[in-house]
Amino acid sequence: MNKIRKEKIIGIGISILIFLVSLTVLLTQEKGYCIENATKYSSAEPITSNSDIQLIWNRTWDRGLLELVGGQSVWGDGTYLYTLGIIQYSETEEKDFLLIKWDTDGNILWNQTWGGSSDEEGYSIWGDGTYLYTIGHTDSFGAGALDFALVKWDTNGNILWNQTWGGSSDDDGYSIWGDGTYLYTIGRTDSFGAGDFDFTLVKWDTNGNILWNQTWGGELRDYGFSIWGDGTYLYTIGSTDSFGAVNFDFTLVKWDTNGNILWNQTWGLGYIDMGSSVWSNGTDIYTFGTTLTYETQDIDLLLIKWDTNGNIVWNEIWDRDDYWDYGYSVWGDGTYLYTCGMTSNRIFGGNDLLLIKWGLDATVDNIIPTLSTPPDITYEEDTTGHTITWIATDANPDIYIVYKDGIQIASDNWASGIPIIINVDGLSIGSYTYNFTIFDAYDNFAIDTVIVNVIAATPEDGSIEPLGIPGYPLNVLIIVMIAVFTIVILKQKSKLRSLGRL
Repeated sequence: MNKIRKEKIIGIGISILIFLVSLTVLLTQEKGYCIENATKYSSAEPITSNSDIQLIWNRTWDRGLLELVGGQSVWGDGTYLYTLGIIQYSETEEKDFLLIKWDTDGNILWNQTWGGSSDEEGYSIWGDGTYLYTIGHTDSFGAGALDFALVKWDTNGNILWNQTWGGSSDDDGYSIWGDGTYLYTIGRTDSFGAGDFDFTLVKWDTNGNILWNQTWGGELRDYGFSIWGDGTYLYTIGSTDSFGAVNFDFTLVKWDTNGNILWNQTWGLGYIDMGSSVWSNGTDIYTFGTTLTYETQDIDLLLIKWDTNGNIVWNEIWDRDDYWDYGYSVWGDGTYLYTCGMTSNRIFGGNDLLLIKWGLDATVDNIIPTLSTPPDITYEEDTTGHTITWIATDANPDIYIVYKDGIQIASDNWASGIPIIINVDGLSIGSYTYNFTIFDAYDNFAIDTVIVNVIAATPEDGSIEPLGIPGYPLNVLIIVMIAVFTIVILKQKSKLRSLGRL
């Protein structure tokens, strides 16, 4: 077997192995974690993150090499930030809820943990401005194996109470939302319901009393991962293996605040479609997650817009060659959507956090700006009026940057179709390289290069300066050179005669 063929087979084998591992992750994952690896993502391909999203700061926190820490959820009140996650102690391998309070400059004010003798994992946090409520699961307390665990804290990190809900099997709480009077938590149950695992919605008052619980599902596995409410209705997103087209499908369930199911809708395209997060602007519902296609080994982001009756308005699949992209969380500000997830190179591996900004109608711009290509310029030294003019067109213009011989000399915003003029007067004799890069609002870009050559100036009368030494005519110089050459030859012949060679 030749070397090239052997290396190709090895490469294909590695790709299939990574795909199977990713498939296992999707099938066994309990919750999508947005804070996977706080690394700014970069790629040769255009990434649809708007340029007005700027990295202000990033912070890490750990308790030393002997412990593992992971962040799962964040909530803020406008003055402080609160993150909920999991801490694992290496000596016992036990896990606890981990709550950290930060100021908006990223300084840690305090951290607190909650747990028992076994494992407790915190997944989601919500606050009302006075108290904090966190949801996850516990293996130390409750009725069975794993139970919902709801913990109430004040903003100083003091635990006010904790409550559990569950049965004899596994029951996991994944997401929490509140309306200021009641709390609603969504997850999955293997203790109750119709099948293997079912959606589970539990309503609590703010004192931790359970008012009711409801399940939804079929004979197979049905997971609820995220909840959002508008004060009148609740929307929960997850995945179903009991209903839909094939294997796991996106599942959106609408409830009233009394736990009655108004409708449920599914959507499926790939081998596995996992719904991880839901958000609404009050008019439309947006769900976000991951779709996996077995035949093509693609793992892509999936964003779906629904109306409040459960009809799909559109779906958008974000697909890139050679990358596996996982969608975990969506949130909007009324004008834009922000989605968070993880990206991995399917050949070389490695995980990075992936943040994308979308328009509310999924206006993700992957179109490269159109840029003119002005010709190279040659001009004489000390002359003026020399410029390079570029014209670019794009639906979402942003900024341009100009470099001269690798050094930035200009940068500004630009408008589609409006000339961008760079003056190149005043250069000394020589050659100069001008690189022009233009960006749109989605970081798509185009590049052009112009060479500017500056040559010696022509005399003002238009004549050509004769060759020679200034002050001596060319004919005189030629006569002098001939005379010198003749003398040298005569001396050489005289020397040869004296030696008897001529």
